[in-house]
Amino acid sequence: NPSRAVGVIISAQASGKARVAVNGSAGRIGINLIRAQLQYPRKLELVAGNDTAFDFAKHGKGALRDFVTVLEREFNVTPRTTDSLRGTTFDYGQDEDGQYWISVNGNRINVYNEQKPENLPWGANQVDVALEATGASGPARRLQNTLKPEPRR
Repeated sequence: NPSRAVGVIISAQASGKARVAVNGSAGRIGINLIRAQLQYPRKLELVAGNDTAFDFAKHGKGALRDFVTVLEREFNVTPRTTDSLRGTTFDYGQDEDGQYWISVNGNRINVYNEQKPENLPWGANQVDVALEATGASGPARRLQNTLKPEPRR
């Protein structure tokens, strides 16, 4: 349940923002984390997302555009514009070093297309809480490799 997961993250982080990463960022839970970030900007910061559905290596910015299309549909706002009702803005791009990102209300979210969860750079993103939301990784003991040596939770 995405709402329950967000509640647990917020209550587990007693002070400050919880820096969150999600594997499965374009799915139901990833989209709800973006919504939660908009609702609780002082408690939750989505800093990184991974989704194997978007092959950046093969399709480059075209794959990023596919990811943005999901956001357009879910939030009813186009890139580089503001939703006049909710005030939501978002943007997307690629850094000179090749890192893809989206920005929601000025908060940058690094996006990845890593097939092996153990290779996700959660440490480089200073993640406090990492969520597995693909349903593809199987039992929790298989996920242990994704948590070495980080994130903090």
